[in-house]
Amino acid sequence: MFQIRPFEHMLDLSYANPNQPLAYASFPSMNCVVTQRSVAKRPGLTLDRTMASTEKVQLIAWYQLRDKTTHTLMLTENDICKRNTSGSQTYTYLTPQWTTETVDTVTNTAVVGNTGTNWKTGTDLPAAGDKFIINADYTSTSEPAVDWATIASIGTNTAITLSANYAHNKTTGTHAYTIRKIYTTPTDERWQYAVVANKFCFTNGYSNVQYWNGSDTTATNLDSTNAVKARYCLSFANRLILADMELSGQREPWTIKWSKNEDPTNWTDSTAGEADFIGTESFITGLGKVLNNILVYKHDSIIFGSRTGVATAPLQFPREIPGIGCIAPYSIIHALGTNFFLGNDDFYEIVSSDHAAPIGGKICTPIRDKFMSLVTKGDREKVWGMWSSQYRKLMWFANTADYGQIAFCFDYGNNEWETHRFAVEICGGGEQY
Repeated sequence: MFQIRPFEHMLDLSYANPNQPLAYASFPSMNCVVTQRSVAKRPGLTLDRTMASTEKVQLIAWYQLRDKTTHTLMLTENDICKRNTSGSQTYTYLTPQWTTETVDTVTNTAVVGNTGTNWKTGTDLPAAGDKFIINADYTSTSEPAVDWATIASIGTNTAITLSANYAHNKTTGTHAYTIRKIYTTPTDERWQYAVVANKFCFTNGYSNVQYWNGSDTTATNLDSTNAVKARYCLSFANRLILADMELSGQREPWTIKWSKNEDPTNWTDSTAGEADFIGTESFITGLGKVLNNILVYKHDSIIFGSRTGVATAPLQFPREIPGIGCIAPYSIIHALGTNFFLGNDDFYEIVSSDHAAPIGGKICTPIRDKFMSLVTKGDREKVWGMWSSQYRKLMWFANTADYGQIAFCFDYGNNEWETHRFAVEICGGGEQY
């Protein structure tokens, strides 16, 4: 007697199955999924917005304010943008801007400003690499604008040199203008965000932590003294939590800080504070929250914390569990009330709020050995993840030498692993509502 089973699993041959089509069941089978015991094609792509050629979207975030106003925000390596939905509008830059006084002339690459432009005097000054445009050539709600010019250098308070001739070459009369200041994202780093007290806070390890309140024209510094160059952020206990930041000009990769309750702009109040985690030498690699717990990830351990109920010491961290940690900071996915992430030897989830276990409830994930053979240790540390709630998938994107970029996906609705390749590089993701 032979037991005949229909098609059941992708990338899982844990038991012999006479009907299991090996062309689908084993790697390098890609771009298909298992649903109702049959093979179907994976979800595809739909063009939504065409960004400027220089923009590389790293993150798409949904931001809802207390009055139920919602925004879809796109964080690129250089900018924060708001997706517009009215008429022919496309998107709007929310990156900080400089608009002081007016420009007298623009001749080829030379920009001459009014005596009050003060391009070299003040704070948060324009710099080489920032973008310049005459407002008469600019519709702020419909980007990308072809007339944005790159600044090559700032000569004086009233002189700018562009990297190429300004397209419309306006030579007479005064003009209102806009300089868009460009963010810098370090190599292999990415943006993170958290919404605290109605404010959209975001950081990437290079700039001062930024925030946008949903109504101002642009984003701005959260606190240019106390919230500097943080790599990771989280909303927890009505506070903004930062990790691996710069303190007094020195990077502190073992430190976290928390803001005042309900005020992410206040870091000096008696209810704000910080903590160091030096139980192991490895750096902090991310933050997470599961139910009432806050998690601090390191390469080789996970630290579990919680609220205390004491205003001046609001957080406590009584347990550090060594052995399993997070190797890829941007692989941490908050979904289904818990965290999923890439560890040194497998993909893990936080179970019962107090320990990590391989995803799917097995001794190890079916994809582990193949993933480890395809993705080098250096590339594992660059893996980033996203949650697609619409398709019930956790998706991790990794670079491989043999196949280029591969998405390693866990379909938690069907408890199946899949691998996908796309016609273009996927550099970031998220969902709009």
